Parts: sequence; structure tokens; C-alpha cells
Amino acid sequence: MSPRMFLRPAPLLTVVLLFQLFLTTRVTLSHACVIVFLAFIQSVCYSLQSRAALRSSNLYHLIAALLSSFVFFATFRVLILANMDIGLLCPYMLGTTLGARYGITLSMNIEEKIGAIAHLGKEIKDQALGQVSILIGLGIILLLQFVFIQNHELSVILLIAFVAFANATMFSILRTARSTTSYWFHLGAVMLQSSADFFVYRTMFGGHMEWSFFAPYATSSAIGSIVGTGASKRFGEYIKTSCDGHVLQKTEVRFPLTQISIALLLWAFQFFSFGVTNMWSEVALFCIAIALNCAAAVMNRARQRSNLDFIAWSSVFSSGMSFTTIGILTGGNLAPHLILPYISGMAIGSLSGQMFAMKIEQMVGALMQVPHKN
Repeated sequence: MSPRMFLRPAPLLTVVLLFQLFLTTRVTLSHACVIVFLAFIQSVCYSLQSRAALRSSNLYHLIAALLSSFVFFATFRVLILANMDIGLLCPYMLGTTLGARYGITLSMNIEEKIGAIAHLGKEIKDQALGQVSILIGLGIILLLQFVFIQNHELSVILLIAFVAFANATMFSILRTARSTTSYWFHLGAVMLQSSADFFVYRTMFGGHMEWSFFAPYATSSAIGSIVGTGASKRFGEYIKTSCDGHVLQKTEVRFPLTQISIALLLWAFQFFSFGVTNMWSEVALFCIAIALNCAAAVMNRARQRSNLDFIAWSSVFSSGMSFTTIGILTGGNLAPHLILPYISGMAIGSLSGQMFAMKIEQMVGALMQVPHKN
């Protein structure tokens, strides 16, 4: 066995987990295996959707988006809402790391087989399914759901559909912006998405996400993903940004000082306009948002690249931050006055993560476009 293997996160986490199971009864083997399995499946599907969205195949994007929504619904009660014991951090990180590595490898193989490429710009023509055809079909399906789902009031179904659409649209725009070298594009996208994100935590996670909501949630999320990705790809081409320019052209990766200053001014605006309602809660949320979104931005970019070690270590960083902070955000108790420090922290964290990731990509030569074999 190569010594290099023990410098990779999965073997290290496996050894730590075995010691943990041997030394304590806080976590049972069966429970740890369940968490590893669920985190693995979730990470595989999220990796597939993340890459599919920024590739040229509409059909691949649609299938990956629907699969990701299903897995979210199937796992969120255990992995998101259950307030998991800190003893489950290691199996969660192990499952996520293995899933990310396998998911990226699987996606690269799919991309090679179907000829899907990473690109910014207009939709590539002559595909099996065009974006307009997909959106019309999904729109009809969504209208039928409004008519035939009788378990809940129409207003509740409409709320779930709207929140899912808005969040998927904004996140798709952010995913594209994070993958480019443009800080300004990223700043605008993260402010839009974090605003939608804030109300998702207050609306969806604060309520009861039942399986009867799956169909409108999945359909609306798929529509939002396709709309947001298509629009952001076109905008990326319009502003002439790139995804691999900093690696191919060896340009300097600078610190996003101006953009971070603007994000800080947003929080300062709240101080001067509304005063300090609860200083400690605002500072805590601000710091949590920075840590969570910095990790998410690094992972977002790593998923688009082909360097598996970069992906694995980014997954450890991201899953660790997500595990330790998501319970606070999904409690459904986020007061409205916290939205500005939340947006400010998310913007600073995401921009910082983009900068860190670009520096790493330069060091290891990680590219977004997978070289296809002849």
C-alpha cells in the first residue's frame, strides 16, 4: 500500500472512525454505516448535478437535477434536520468524501461517453431535448400537480413550488459565477442567492417537508436549475469571463478587497439604519455564514475540476463545516433582522472561497474541462 494513500482523506477518516468505534460506545457500527451510506449517496447525486448543470447536455442536466431532488427528500430528515450527534461527524465526512470522489469520476465518464463539454454561452443546438421543450414539459407537469394534489391547501403547494424555484434559480446562477474568475459576477450572484437561501431556511425547513411535497418541489427545482443555469451561462459569455483562464494564462489571483468591502458595508447599513438588535446573534450568524460559504465555494469549484485529491480534501472541509453549522440555520428561528449580516457573511465567505480555490487550482493545474481521449 502506497504511503501516499494515507495522505488522502478517506483512508485517514476510516482509521479515525475505526478507533472511534473501538474506544467509545457513543456511536454504534450500524448507525455509523447508515450515515456513511446516506452521505455517500447524497454526495454522489449532488456532484452529478453540479457538473451536469455546467455541461452542454440538457438531458443529463434534467436527469441529474431530478435525481438530486429525490435524494434530498430521502435523506434530509436524517442528514439535515436530525441535529446529529457530533460523534457522527467522522462517518458523515467519510461518506461525503467518498461520494464526491466517486460522483465526480462517474460524471467525467458520462461526459466523455455523451460528448458533454464545459462551456459558457448559449445553448448548444441539435440536442435530444432543448431547454424550451424541457421547460414547457415541466411547466405542464407542475400545473397538473396544482390541480391533482389534494393533501394540502393550494397556497401551501404554491409556496413550496415558488421557494424551490427561486432557490434553485439563484443557486444555479451562483454555481456558475463561483466557477468563473469574475469576482463581480460572483458578488451579485451570492447576494441574490443568500437572500433566497435565508427564506428557504425560514419557510421550508421550519415547516414539515412531507413526501406529498416532493413532486412540486422537484419539478420547480428542475425548472429553476435550467432557467438559472441557462441565464448565467449567457451572462458569463456576455461579460467575457472564463473558468480556467487563471490556470491556462497564469494570471495573478488577487484578493477581492473591493467586493468584500461592499459586502461589509451592507451589514454596516443595518447598524446605522436599524441599530443593533442582538449583537451576539448577528456576529455568530455572520461568522457561521462566512465559514459555511467559504467551504461551499471551494467545494463548488472543486466539483467542476478533474483533480480528485482537490475534490476529496475540499469535501472534507465542506462537509465538516456543513455538519457543524447546518443545524443552526435549519432551526426555522432566523429572525428577519438577521438577513443583512447573513447576506454579508455569505458574500465574504463565498468570495474568499473562490479566491482560495483559484490559487489551489493554479498550484495543482486543476482544469474545468476534462481532456477527452482520442
